[in-house]
Amino acid sequence: MDSLIEELKILRSQLVKQDKRLAEYVKQSEVMKSLKSVPGIGPITALCLVAAYGDGQHFKNGRHMAAATGLVPRQFSTGGVTRLGKITKRGNQYLRTLLVHGGRALLRSVLLRKSQDKHSRWVLKLYETKGYNKTAVAIANKNARIAYRILRNPELRFCGESAHQEITAH
Repeated sequence: MDSLIEELKILRSQLVKQDKRLAEYVKQSEVMKSLKSVPGIGPITALCLVAAYGDGQHFKNGRHMAAATGLVPRQFSTGGVTRLGKITKRGNQYLRTLLVHGGRALLRSVLLRKSQDKHSRWVLKLYETKGYNKTAVAIANKNARIAYRILRNPELRFCGESAHQEITAH
């Protein structure tokens, strides 16, 4: 047991060292600083977004990037009637997981502090109508779309004052 405990201590010290390296790398990148300004996106998610999608040029818009991550609902349309199903779960599974967990963290934070800014009110209204998990996925979808805009223009920063104009030039 002592050798396992010693190995665990070594692994923890290596993890702390890698976290410090990641934090330094994120501080040096303007894109990642901008991505971290979005509630629900942390340094690991920012790094994964940049690594997976670069500057986002191969996507037509933010919805296409969210779809590539698997965060949009499947559509069943016929005769002018559109029905939305579950999220597609295609695309980058790890990135989708990070975005959804970030959405859950943001939702929990909003529920605990009951903020009154427009973004928080949007989250609360969605939570009241859709429930916890669907709201977390909706936040992840919105964060993916915001991330697309930031990847395309790294000078933008998230500003939670308006639900329709989340990002501003900084």
